[in-house]
Amino acid sequence: MPDRFNHFAQSFLYPRGLSAIAMIVGLVCLEIACGAFVYVMGGTNFSYLHAFYVPIILAGMVFRMPGGFLAGFLGGMIVGPYMPADVFLHAPQPLASWVLRSFFFCFMGVFSGALSDIFRLYLKNLHLHITTDLITKLPNMAGLKLIWQDQTQQSHGHHHPSVLLIVLNRLREIDKAFGSEATTELLKEVTRRLGELVPLYVKLAYVDYGTFAIVIPHKTVSAVEIREKCRQGLGNRFLIDRIPVFLESHFGDATPQETEDIFSIVRKAKIAVDKSIELSQQSASFEEKDDQQIQRNLKLSHDLSQAIEENQLKLVYQPKLDLKTKSCTGFEALVRWVHPELGMISPGEFIPMIEKTLLINQFTKWLLKTSLSHLQQWFKQGLHLTCALNFSMKNFEDPEIFTDLRTFLKEYEIPSGYLEIEVTETAIATNLEKVADILQSCREEGIKISVDDFGTGQSSMKYLFKLPVDCIKIDQTFIRSMITNSAAEAIVRSAITLGHELNLEVIAEGVETEEEYLKLNDLNCDGGQGFYFARPMPFEMATSWLQSRTVKLKENKAII
Repeated sequence: MPDRFNHFAQSFLYPRGLSAIAMIVGLVCLEIACGAFVYVMGGTNFSYLHAFYVPIILAGMVFRMPGGFLAGFLGGMIVGPYMPADVFLHAPQPLASWVLRSFFFCFMGVFSGALSDIFRLYLKNLHLHITTDLITKLPNMAGLKLIWQDQTQQSHGHHHPSVLLIVLNRLREIDKAFGSEATTELLKEVTRRLGELVPLYVKLAYVDYGTFAIVIPHKTVSAVEIREKCRQGLGNRFLIDRIPVFLESHFGDATPQETEDIFSIVRKAKIAVDKSIELSQQSASFEEKDDQQIQRNLKLSHDLSQAIEENQLKLVYQPKLDLKTKSCTGFEALVRWVHPELGMISPGEFIPMIEKTLLINQFTKWLLKTSLSHLQQWFKQGLHLTCALNFSMKNFEDPEIFTDLRTFLKEYEIPSGYLEIEVTETAIATNLEKVADILQSCREEGIKISVDDFGTGQSSMKYLFKLPVDCIKIDQTFIRSMITNSAAEAIVRSAITLGHELNLEVIAEGVETEEEYLKLNDLNCDGGQGFYFARPMPFEMATSWLQSRTVKLKENKAII
């Protein structure tokens, strides 16, 4: 509806070509018809004379003051001295009456034209306000839409222009540090630099906070060329109040499909920008698979809540064995999700989604209750084994989770020494002091603490010094490489020696071959887990696996 109104207003207020000629002819005919109407109804003494104001005012609105004046003059001539004051009495009208009437006709035409000019100026300023960013003076998203329509019309539906998006990173941090006025000046400087870099036929716009868009016509220059030129010319060093600041920019470009609107293509360019940030690159191009992945992520995020509520998620258990005796000492609980439509979903895909939402609390409660209920069933069968659960940094941001943990341990009558919490070095690094306090509280209650993926972080030794750790698990990357890589073997040997010096249990992850098992045994590693011993198994299969072999439990160190 707004587009139709805008089209009508443009056609009415700014007629061109044949449209203007048709409107002039129509107005002249209307005035002649008004004259005939006045004559038929009895002459100028009657109020029907006021019908002339309709075409006069319309002429002023459409053709401004000159058009209004001419329409008034023409109306004065039509009802001039030859038009009788009273047709039936054959009474002529006085000259003064005709002159005064013509003056008022011309005045109303000029007045309506002046009002039309004011209205046009208002519409122009309103259009400028709606389609232009107030800070950069560049077209905003609404203005970009008009540019896109113009560009696509010029291309006659073939070879649509490309869009390059430039996103200024850390702009909000600069705003917090220096204030909005400094940020405004910075945006103006970026606008000036970009304006000098892009050719005149390339359209520049400011479509969102810290986001510039460049529309590149087809067959002029490629988006990659413009991107590289802007990347090199824009730079990343700016001055704010004579203070140098580093402003990082990311570029994303996209080429539209047929009949694709500007909102869709800008969305795709934003996806390309996000991809460049995720890959730690300065620029990236949109690919259809990126959009498909986003749609998939949205679907999975939506379905995760239902999956937790309807028990679509399942736990599988991978045994941890004593390398000397090959007896099972415990299990690590791992989550699996068989989606009803998409099939098996990798934990590496859906676990990060859970961690980014409030579902993390609901998921962790489900994980605790399910694993502890399974552990309870093993206890009733005389299988006293530890169960290790992986915790993320999000778990440490919610103290209620650990309150729930203690509640569930009591509810399922599980001694705390049979539960083990595994944390990664990445999670620890986010807030070491906070994590250390929470883990110390758990440790004092008898819960075991393990550092998972040991050796992949940047400050492994620091964590061992700060945290109340019972066990370290050497990352599988080193285990798989130690047979052929002497450096990897040295790292594994050092980790085992260090763990023993600190009186910690050392577990090797990802043991897949007998050669790796024998090497770890020679290095005096305490335990291991991996496909060489057993693959992750559902609860029922894990129970059968335990019952089918002689389980020689390692003496448990926990205080029960």
